Amino acid sequence: MRLKSLLKGLFIFGLVLFLGVSLPYNNMLTAYAADETQDIKLNVNSQTIVKGKNFSLYVYNLNEGQTVTFVSSDPAIASVNESGIVTGNMVGTATILVTVTENENTVDLLSCDIKIGPPAISVQFSRLELELIVGQKVTLERFVLPLTAVENPKFSSYDRAIATVSAGGRVTAKAEGSTYIFAQLDNGRFAVCKVYIFPEGTILETEEVVEEVIDEKSLLEPLAIEAPADETETPEITDPFLKPNAGMDFETFIKNLNAANKSAESAESATGDAN
Repeated sequence: MRLKSLLKGLFIFGLVLFLGVSLPYNNMLTAYAADETQDIKLNVNSQTIVKGKNFSLYVYNLNEGQTVTFVSSDPAIASVNESGIVTGNMVGTATILVTVTENENTVDLLSCDIKIGPPAISVQFSRLELELIVGQKVTLERFVLPLTAVENPKFSSYDRAIATVSAGGRVTAKAEGSTYIFAQLDNGRFAVCKVYIFPEGTILETEEVVEEVIDEKSLLEPLAIEAPADETETPEITDPFLKPNAGMDFETFIKNLNAANKSAESAESATGDAN
């Protein structure tokens, strides 16, 4: 009896020990299997491309041994190479078909809708100057031509310590002072807005929002300042860097701006020394 009891106890102990070791191991296998069975997918299902520009398609969660083939429904509009780089050849729409195979068997079929649009030729901000309080955020409205253009301007700030701007044109006031916000196109044309930042607690005058219809002709012409209705006073742009700079490229503009700021700093330093 004692021998049977001893053997039974050893059996139960061994069973508990086995389950204690095997259960976590089985759970690890299950988790690993779940990772291995993630859905195959593209980085995007639709994409807009400027004519003449490229965009890269990627396929995620491929297993070792799986291969990918890219085919365009209309190569004249959007062509694609074996690496998934799509090129916009002409304005229109096309679909990139993606086939995933393994051991000559089709594993998955994916697709990405592509729209090719014209590049922008002109950009303007809706205003030349903007007043903000530290911490305030405002999206600068801009107008791009042609109206069918799919190119987004690249935004930048002349002094990020004063104000920053996001890829979508959202300005964030960082510190008291003034700086310039730019919207630049690939063809070199750009728009400028001067931002004045005031300390927290400052009360700014509320400006009346005026809706204006912007057409292609007005965007292609230099920005004009309309005189007041009573014609007793004519607004004047005192900052020369807010006036139209026809024919000046962005690099030259920044170079001139740097030179002007350096001269102003030297003059201020000389005045301080004289006092």
